[in-house]
Amino acid sequence: MLLRDLLVALPGLIGPTTSTSRAQDLEAQEASRIVTPAPSISQATASQTTTSQATVGMDSSWFVEPAAQDEDDRTGFSSSDETMPDDESMDAMVFADSRTTGGTAQDPEPAPPLDDAAASVGSGKGRQPVAEAGDLPTAAPIALDSQQAATVMAGRVATLLPDDDRGTIASVRILDGADWGHVSVNPDNSLALVLSGTDTQGTLSFRYEVTYANGQSDDLTAKVKVVAGQQKAGWGTGDHYTLETDVDGRSIVEYGENHRKVYVSGGQDALSLSDIARIEGVKPSAIDGKWLAANGEYGSSADMALDETAGMALWAAITGSKAKAAPASHWLMLEKGYTYDDVKFLVQRGTQGESALNPILITSYGEGEKPVITQSQIYNSPDNANIVIRDLTFTGGLKIMQGSNYLVEEVSIRRETLTAKGVDGFTLRNSDIIDVFRTESETKDFWQPHVNRTSGFYANDNEGLLVENNFVDHTGWADNYKANLSLSGGQPPSMYSQGLYLSYDNTDLTLRDNIVMRSASFGAQVRSGGVVENNLFLDNNAGVNFLGGDDMKTYGAGNYTLLSGNVITSGAHREVTEGPRGALSMGADNSGRLTTMIDNIIAHLADPNNPRELTQKYVGQPALKEKFAPFFNDTAIYNWIGARHLERNIPANDVIGQLDKSILNETTIQKFAAELLGKPTATIADLAGYLRAQATGKLDGQVDADVINSFFRAGFGMDTTLRDDAETLRFIPNNLADGIRWDNRLNWSTGDLPGTQNGDSVDLGGNHVQFGGQTLAVDHFDFGDAGRLSVNSGKLAITGEMAAGPRGSVLDIDGSGQVWIDGYRDSDRLDIAMTGGRLVNAGAFAGETDILVSQTAQLLLAASGGRFDLTQDNSLTVTGTQAKVGFDGADGKTAILRLHDGATLSFVADKTGLGKISEFHSGAFGDTKVTSGIRLDGDLEVDLSSLNPKAGGSWTLLDADQIIGSFDDISVTGLGQNRDALIRIDYTRDEVVLLVSDAGKGSGQVRTSSTGDADFMDYTQDAALKSLWTGFQAPMPQITDDPI
Repeated sequence: MLLRDLLVALPGLIGPTTSTSRAQDLEAQEASRIVTPAPSISQATASQTTTSQATVGMDSSWFVEPAAQDEDDRTGFSSSDETMPDDESMDAMVFADSRTTGGTAQDPEPAPPLDDAAASVGSGKGRQPVAEAGDLPTAAPIALDSQQAATVMAGRVATLLPDDDRGTIASVRILDGADWGHVSVNPDNSLALVLSGTDTQGTLSFRYEVTYANGQSDDLTAKVKVVAGQQKAGWGTGDHYTLETDVDGRSIVEYGENHRKVYVSGGQDALSLSDIARIEGVKPSAIDGKWLAANGEYGSSADMALDETAGMALWAAITGSKAKAAPASHWLMLEKGYTYDDVKFLVQRGTQGESALNPILITSYGEGEKPVITQSQIYNSPDNANIVIRDLTFTGGLKIMQGSNYLVEEVSIRRETLTAKGVDGFTLRNSDIIDVFRTESETKDFWQPHVNRTSGFYANDNEGLLVENNFVDHTGWADNYKANLSLSGGQPPSMYSQGLYLSYDNTDLTLRDNIVMRSASFGAQVRSGGVVENNLFLDNNAGVNFLGGDDMKTYGAGNYTLLSGNVITSGAHREVTEGPRGALSMGADNSGRLTTMIDNIIAHLADPNNPRELTQKYVGQPALKEKFAPFFNDTAIYNWIGARHLERNIPANDVIGQLDKSILNETTIQKFAAELLGKPTATIADLAGYLRAQATGKLDGQVDADVINSFFRAGFGMDTTLRDDAETLRFIPNNLADGIRWDNRLNWSTGDLPGTQNGDSVDLGGNHVQFGGQTLAVDHFDFGDAGRLSVNSGKLAITGEMAAGPRGSVLDIDGSGQVWIDGYRDSDRLDIAMTGGRLVNAGAFAGETDILVSQTAQLLLAASGGRFDLTQDNSLTVTGTQAKVGFDGADGKTAILRLHDGATLSFVADKTGLGKISEFHSGAFGDTKVTSGIRLDGDLEVDLSSLNPKAGGSWTLLDADQIIGSFDDISVTGLGQNRDALIRIDYTRDEVVLLVSDAGKGSGQVRTSSTGDADFMDYTQDAALKSLWTGFQAPMPQITDDPI
């Protein structure tokens, strides 16, 4: 059945639903919904364990805490902060039925629901109650008082109310920003103080102006006391390694200037070393990896594919530190339909991609099943960087340890665990992990649970961990296991084996849009805390936990957790009778501090329409266990009971408000599977079969976590409709979460993300916003006063106008982030700082700006058809030799840089030399085909301070198809007293070159010379040059204070 047909059928499956959108505005909750208030400041800073009203059943820490899966003994790593109890103490922790009430409890007195103010900040709907001094942390706004400093928490977001003693406030304006963090004005005139990403304590201040309805105004200074946060790592910022994606969500991998394809095949026609020796008429011993590297025709195409031995010899010769290979964007292509048994290292030690935008790619080609890599792959080098592994199957294990910027996409993991440890920037997306369990026991006599532990994916000590849109099924146990752990059966489930084991020391973790089902214990252990959004945890012995970085020695070291839009359904109840036993039917466990849980559903431990299943699932455990009171919680809980509770007449602890139970009883995973498969008796196993076929490409299906979760949301009365029309989305930092992330729907005025509809525009509202992990286009883009956009990955295309604020705005680009713009013509200053990523100007850029470009950044001043005007009092600084600045395109159109009187162009040397402005291959357009031109004017400054003071040399600073004009002033600093410099402008070769004499051969003088005519251009017979001349003479774009 097609996806659109399924979505059409959803309302019929679950009956009528309400139109309330809890995710959009966090408006008033149902009166009977349990909302756990945050503790007071004294409670918040205490280390006492508390249990909220939503907690039902036993304390799960006795099996959660010791279950840390220490992979060190399997990976060769050692980590002192992951200490495991010995096996004897583990085995003593046996499961006791008497410790649980089966997921039910006596009906508690419900806490009063949060109103608009407590539930939503910046929505502008109604007057918000004000928090009293000491009520911290709080979702309610905090009143500013000129007599007493407000108190907020480091690393979080606070909403502040300006002093309104003199009347109704008409508007508020920031005069001087906060000493640290950032303060901005919300649409309702409240203030957002965003301290995410900071841990500074003390008293900060900022100045703001309040204008009243009567026209009078006050210049006020706010003082705010900042106390310690409860999670050391604060909120994750979403700094992940991703690339631009196509319409199918597949990463677009671009090659750079150092690129070669290596085709390898398992077929009979693949060329062996002896085959090549015979063709070349040389001895077989003469053909090796170095020879193949020097003879590029072999392995360069599918027709000239190499066999496994020859191919990997070539690959080892052109990548890695042993080969002394330079950073490159080579592609290793393995033919589909074959198994590769002799590949020891797909990634050589020290392999480095050319840049984050131009990585190494290891992938497949051809038709058929993915290439199968059978040998265990262990990549353990801190120098490995910028590597994409895609479209392969690993059956012997894949362990990636150390390094930076790994993107693992569309891979299939079978039998052995996928491991990521110590990586700065690890992304797993669009992949499947299926049937990862042991086929042979590591112990004699019986399946010892701890020694035989295994998980689908184990990750620890990674910074910037993204796990999105993966399918994980059947990990940590075999179908034929024996409950008594006998070796006559397969691997039994245990508390030590998880679907996703994301351990304590990860930071900045995002777990989004995954289906994790049929795990031995937890579907996902998120021990570090992080953003856990829109996942489906199905038929696991336990759904998910999040611990905030707590291990047995350290508490609160990880990130705060945002648990949003997840569905947990079906407690698996896979039981053993011997050894330590963990959860059988647990929902979620919150052991993090100040967790926000919004729009989550925990429902149907057993199918309410199948009495036999309910009988089999005798033990019911907590639907939601909370070690600490959350910051916010509106989790819907329904029918999370085992047979024992019916037997004992213990009522269910449902949290559903006034929802119709008859509809909820039809909102089951079994009903979804029946409709999807056209099979009334469809089971979870049947659904798994469908999802497996879809994941491995055998079925062209479109059912993912979003589709299934939408089915549950509809049944539980949550809004599943999409916005119909394009809007201008305003960024409003939400104190329920980070207040800085673009990809967090809570931070946007519409409750969804920009780009949901074509033609959406963006107003940052003067906030500091982190963009990453998405590919989207917007129309107009307004930074707002002192607004800042930091782009670390993905691609943002701005097709309309851009506007900065009166106090200026900032655009930061780093990593693999891309920003494409159609010019800029605002009279307010936009500072641009680039240390990586790419900025592409495809229009007319003439607005006020200062630009700093360094490290591996790519600045396309003008793509084909674009023009960049650097005008008076504006500057462009190119630092070092790595940055690429200039022009690129694919259609041969003109790309022009015009320097104006009063502008400053600077080149700052690193220890190896100077960068330049020229045409370059960015990778975004394929082969470079553009007609470039530079008009000189203004001032040229060159700083040689970081260059070897004794060395001379020559560097091309500017190079184009046509250079005209001249500089008003030229200065060279850092020469010293015994070197001279010459700036040579060659209008014949169209280049500007700097020559520096060796030490002792000069006296610190700077001279200039020129060759040719600065104004000469013979374009009469050349259409491209004629177009270039027209561009040089074109009038300036209109600069305006309000381009939008």
